Amino acid sequence: MKWSDGAPVTADDIVFWYEDMALNAELFPGGPGGHMMNAGTAAILTKVDDFTVKFTFAAPYGLFLQQMASGNNQPPIAPRHYGEQFLPKYNEAGLPDLLKAAGTATRVELFNQKVGGATGSDFAKWLNPELPTLNARTVTSPYDGASTQVVAKRNPFYWKVDTAENQLPYSDQVTFPIVGDPKCSSLW
Repeated sequence: MKWSDGAPVTADDIVFWYEDMALNAELFPGGPGGHMMNAGTAAILTKVDDFTVKFTFAAPYGLFLQQMASGNNQPPIAPRHYGEQFLPKYNEAGLPDLLKAAGTATRVELFNQKVGGATGSDFAKWLNPELPTLNARTVTSPYDGASTQVVAKRNPFYWKVDTAENQLPYSDQVTFPIVGDPKCSSLW
């Protein structure tokens, strides 16, 4: 698999999400979330090789795979090659310039805006066209508060194919109109 920018997806992306994001009390004040907790303790993550990780829990956790596959939880992965520039552990010297360029006041705001986190994970992909994704589409014209539309183009590295081995999605571009007037909701 590859991220939408062509970088390979590896176990390091899962380790980054867990150790540098989910266990980071500054980014996730409530901890990594219930699906990564068992017997009151957070899972221990071990990188086995470039494509394998192992989650170890304090007690048996038979529903872990179901929790991960349910779609109710944030996927345990983030693009390390992109996200580490927004954390002091990897880029202390460069953070002031990134904060200024993004117009954010804190490192947490910057991280949530650029990568996503406890408060920004659902929206970062719609606001930041630079954010590599595994989704079918990448946003090329994000919502900026004044936008009349959001444009998303086909991810050239999307990992799903149909039964004839044609890469999905079939459409090259999708345009989402921004409707500010609630009375216009009947258009949908």
